[in-house]
Amino acid sequence: MSSRPKLKAYCDLSKLEEQVDNAVRERDEKVLSSLVAKMDGLQDDLGPEFKKVSDGLEGVEPNSAEGKKFADVFAALDEKCN
Repeated sequence: MSSRPKLKAYCDLSKLEEQVDNAVRERDEKVLSSLVAKMDGLQDDLGPEFKKVSDGLEGVEPNSAEGKKFADVFAALDEKCN
């Protein structure tokens, strides 16, 4: 997959994360299940490297130097989504 379709998949994934947050707040299990399935498909489109990085972020302290580097990378990607 070239970089443009991967960027679209990343942007779509970001939009779904917002919807997931809303579904969790509203305790809508049916919508949440559907959104998670869509997110899984987009993560598959982004490849195993993306999944590995996103899974590994759970162990990174956001205020650490490493966490700030990741935040900068994702912020740059997020800017391209707009």
